[in-house]
Amino acid sequence: MFTAHIAEPNRVEVVIDGQLNRDHMESALDTLKEVSEQIDKGSISVEVRNYKLPTLGAIGEELSRLPEIRDILKRYTRAAVITDSDWVQYATEFQGVLIPDLEVKGFDRDNDVEAIAWLKTPSYQQ
Repeated sequence: MFTAHIAEPNRVEVVIDGQLNRDHMESALDTLKEVSEQIDKGSISVEVRNYKLPTLGAIGEELSRLPEIRDILKRYTRAAVITDSDWVQYATEFQGVLIPDLEVKGFDRDNDVEAIAWLKTPSYQQ
């Protein structure tokens, strides 16, 4: 399952729950693109629940749309990943190093309030 919505001006909330297949990934990227059109130097929180690796079809869908994903990510200056999986937090922060102009930080699910507060503080990009 994937949901995304504008939580407040210039901030998007995403929830990923369980495994994404190709159809889920296609829909997720379409949804994220749509809600991100209103964002300029904004922030995004991604809550990951019950994480399972995406299917090969989902990975293929994601790879085929990398230029589009890059354009979506350019709209954000900060991303908070909220999860109960330590390795997902670390992997996310590592990926953040590879994405120019985007600060990425992982948070435990019990620290979701802290994550949102961090997203609201000024970024070095703003």
